[in-house]
Amino acid sequence: MPPNRPSTENTEDVEGHRPAGWAAGLQALGQVLAQTTLIVAVLYYFGWARSYALYPYFGVEPSMLRFSVTDYVLRSVVVTVQPLVIATLAILALPWAHRMLRKTVAKQVTGGRRLLLRVVIIGCACTGAAFCVAGLLGFYNVVVYSTRYPLVPIFIGIGVALVMYAACWRGATSENPAPKGIEGLQAAVLVALAGVLVLWAVGVYANLDGTDSARSIERRLDERPPVVVYSTTDLALSAPNTGLRAERLHAVHGQYVYRYTGLRLLTYSNGRYILLPEHWAHARDPAFILDERDSLRFEIRHA
Repeated sequence: MPPNRPSTENTEDVEGHRPAGWAAGLQALGQVLAQTTLIVAVLYYFGWARSYALYPYFGVEPSMLRFSVTDYVLRSVVVTVQPLVIATLAILALPWAHRMLRKTVAKQVTGGRRLLLRVVIIGCACTGAAFCVAGLLGFYNVVVYSTRYPLVPIFIGIGVALVMYAACWRGATSENPAPKGIEGLQAAVLVALAGVLVLWAVGVYANLDGTDSARSIERRLDERPPVVVYSTTDLALSAPNTGLRAERLHAVHGQYVYRYTGLRLLTYSNGRYILLPEHWAHARDPAFILDERDSLRFEIRHA
């Protein structure tokens, strides 16, 4: 009897090749990491765009805050959770809906009936064209949409996707009832267009959210933490009729000679305090930027 040979299934062969399971696992891991990198890039862009809409409202250049990549990402997570969840659910649901529609259409086309196929093609093409027209009307300000969401890039993106989906179904026949795929140059153009529309939508949404957040802070400034600043020298902080008060202390042995009250904390970053007078008004009053140093002491209290 020939000697038993060890099985090579699910093990590495003598040349050191990994089995197919390893390749599939590594491929799946690579896809997950690629998606994670994309999400982080979108979050960073959102945080950056939002900061450049929020802080200039108070007269502060965002580059002065010296935010890091981590700062931008973390400052955008809370705001982007809801849109990311909705987008993820849509990405998960669309392939399932496509498979169900493909099975139903294939059964009818194979049986000689093409009504549902015509409905899919005409319905998607007409709906897509309507979305594209609505998006272009908003782009050229013929129609003004709500500023709460980036509707223009969303309309254009949905419209282009539906038109291309209808074009794919046009190749369905009784011999091959499945929709044909998007090829070569068309796929490259769609990927580029999708990237532009995503960046456009994210930028618009971040800008709108940053502006809304700035106005909300101004309306509810009394909810920001109050700050008292002690200084060894006169800081010459001045903002008339805003509640800011400067006092010279008379303690003989005290290190700090001046005290400033009536301030609210806007943000803190990399050793810099951004302070607003408690009755601050847009385009009227200044914001104060103070660096941490030994000659200053900050008392921050609960709002």
